[in-house]
Amino acid sequence: MTATLSLYEESLQLREQLGDIRGKAASLHQMVQVFLARGDMNAPLQLCEESLQLSEQLGDKRGKADLLHEMGRIFPTRRPRPPLSLYEESVHLKNNFGDKK
Repeated sequence: MTATLSLYEESLQLREQLGDIRGKAASLHQMVQVFLARGDMNAPLQLCEESLQLSEQLGDKRGKADLLHEMGRIFPTRRPRPPLSLYEESVHLKNNFGDKK
C-alpha cells in the first residue's frame, strides 16, 4: 500500500502543478481509501476536509455529496457535526442534481 500511496502523492503534486483542482480533489479522496485500508483514521479526516473544500470551491455538488456521505460513514465520532446531518446534506445535494443513487 505504500507504493499505492506514493503514486497518489505523485499524482497530487502533478495535479497541483497543473492547477487541476478537480483532479486534486479526486487524488485526495483516493488517498483517504489507502489510509483507511491501513487503519489510519487521522490522515483521512484531514484529506476529506481538504477535498471537501476543493469540491465546494468548484461547485461540485456530486463530489461534495459523496464526501459528506463518506465522512458520515467513517468519522461519526470525530466530526463536530452529527453524522445524520452529513447524510442529510448529501441526500439533499444528490436530489438537487438528479442523482437518485
